[in-house]
Amino acid sequence: MTGVKSKPFLYVCAMVFLLTSARAEASTFNIQLNFGSSISESQKTIFTVAKTFWESVITGYKQAPGITSLVIAADTFVGASGGALGSAGPTLGVTTANYLYARVGSMNFDSVDLDTVSEANALAIITHEMAHVIGFGTLWSGSKLGYSGYQELYVAGTGQYTGAYGLAQYQADFGLPSATFIPVELEGGAGTANAHWDEANNGSADGLFAGGKKELMTGWLNSGSTVSATTIASFADLGYTTIYTDLAASVPLPAGGYLMFFALMGMGMIKRREQRL
Repeated sequence: MTGVKSKPFLYVCAMVFLLTSARAEASTFNIQLNFGSSISESQKTIFTVAKTFWESVITGYKQAPGITSLVIAADTFVGASGGALGSAGPTLGVTTANYLYARVGSMNFDSVDLDTVSEANALAIITHEMAHVIGFGTLWSGSKLGYSGYQELYVAGTGQYTGAYGLAQYQADFGLPSATFIPVELEGGAGTANAHWDEANNGSADGLFAGGKKELMTGWLNSGSTVSATTIASFADLGYTTIYTDLAASVPLPAGGYLMFFALMGMGMIKRREQRL
């Protein structure tokens, strides 16, 4: 949908971290959704599909943070025409020996957009924002949040994500063995820049991320969203175990590099791209 495509995704990140002692064993990754009164029953179903998707590809924690679930509050707001589709991010965090993890987060969506977009686009929007709560783009740098000694995957303004797991998967997915970083968006203003894979020129041209414009975690919504193996593997850089980076993961490894979204299926056909788009 053209009207949706031009609107940026945003994220918010205002965290207070609680110090805990790291434990050697991993723990299961779970999400608990707390819905505001404005979320309809049909929308709750879509949120649940998004939750199930992330729980199936992120299988646990490398260092158990001592929490049973990542708690996410979901609600809507009445936005201005042409404004953001939504915003999301962690609001309370916890530290282990090496990682900053999200413990509590929030997701807020423009009610007009959420009520009028197709179910497939609503699923893409919600799944995208949920990724920010988990840590994509929001927990890439501990020092930026005032907490040194934890993950340092991205330096603001460089456009270069250097997390080892994500980068290795990016090299393998797209036949780019000499790539030294994953391109990060620098356009779109605060909340879009420095927090998404790079889709250049406000979504109007092929982006620099080798997966193309339909990748879910670029800064703009495009119909037919896909989630790349690169995106999933990047969560291992944040301290999670995933189906692409941990052989002991409980979910079978998909056969290719892309998970496609179809209506409310959440996961489905697999598509691998072998070259830059």
